[in-house]
Amino acid sequence: MYGFDGTSGHTQYKQLRERADSSDEYLFMSSLVPLRLLNDATVEIKGSNINTCTTLGKIICKNPRPSSTRFSWPILLQWLKETKEVAKGEKNYLQWQIDALEKWNLGSYSVSCYAVTTALL
Repeated sequence: MYGFDGTSGHTQYKQLRERADSSDEYLFMSSLVPLRLLNDATVEIKGSNINTCTTLGKIICKNPRPSSTRFSWPILLQWLKETKEVAKGEKNYLQWQIDALEKWNLGSYSVSCYAVTTALL
């Protein structure tokens, strides 16, 4: 699962910047949260909701608290104000990267990745 979040209204630090138009007023983060690692899985996701997927295979690892920031992996930090356009653009970009992932083999193991958006404006 992946998602986005923006922040604003925090203390701005008076740092010297190379560009006069840059600011630390806003921060936009994209993150990844692993939900499950399955062995010999066949996954069918209906729509964009991971809760409607059908899986076969043994669960090797399951995230006990998907909403916790403890398991959230930041994958991109941007000094941007959170807007619908920024979030939609980031979703499209991440979905393009996910769609481009290929199945790969590691010894006798085969790895495939599935991801869905869970937090969007």
